[in-house]
Amino acid sequence: MLLLARDDDDGTDERRAAVAAYIVEINTTQQALIVQLEQVSRAYRELQLRERAVPGQLERVEAAAETLRGLRTRLADLAAPPEARALRRGILELVDLQAGLADEVAGMVRYLPVQAAENRKLAAATETLRDALTAAETGPAQRQAFDVFRAALERSARVLEAASAPDVLEPSRTGEVARLERLAALARQIGRALEDAEAEDVDRLFPQFVQTSASTGTTKAERDAVIAFNKSLAAIADKRAAVVQERARVDLNLR
Repeated sequence: MLLLARDDDDGTDERRAAVAAYIVEINTTQQALIVQLEQVSRAYRELQLRERAVPGQLERVEAAAETLRGLRTRLADLAAPPEARALRRGILELVDLQAGLADEVAGMVRYLPVQAAENRKLAAATETLRDALTAAETGPAQRQAFDVFRAALERSARVLEAASAPDVLEPSRTGEVARLERLAALARQIGRALEDAEAEDVDRLFPQFVQTSASTGTTKAERDAVIAFNKSLAAIADKRAAVVQERARVDLNLR
């Protein structure tokens, strides 16, 4: 958060005094939440976006987002003099950007372990399929192996379909759901072709199956997510700089 230092003021200029009083109110509002704001900073200093949930982390980042929304409400309640209206608008926009990013981070903390868990299940199902096909000696046995694999794919697709992802990861989630559904459809078709000894169909479908299985379905989406997240961080830095600049402009105009 940006604490705006107040220059000394002798109170003789009413407009300057009004701006100075407004800035004092901003600082006082933030100071009243100093403990919570320090907890916000700590939550992000200690942030660990891991494949397995970090105990207590989701609660901390959700609390951080709630604190920022509460700060925004308090700052919005402060009346600004005409000379500080642009400054007020900039401060509120800055807190909005910070709160929005906080919600995105909380969404990541919720979603990434879900995605990672399904990836682990898919890896295990793929290994099971490989072992079952090695042991299978008949077409029906091969189809059974693919049916088991397809069921695992469909379960994972349903889990990810029901999961809530932040906006920055939503393309990744939908891309992976589509890939799993495509892979499940191919598993069904290959299983039937193997059982019916349709060699041409197997030869046609299997390369598609291998290609779809090898891809993650989210490479471009994940790259775009990183770009979007970095843009959010840059927007916050730019807005913070703009607020500082506006604060200096107000001071200069009132001298």
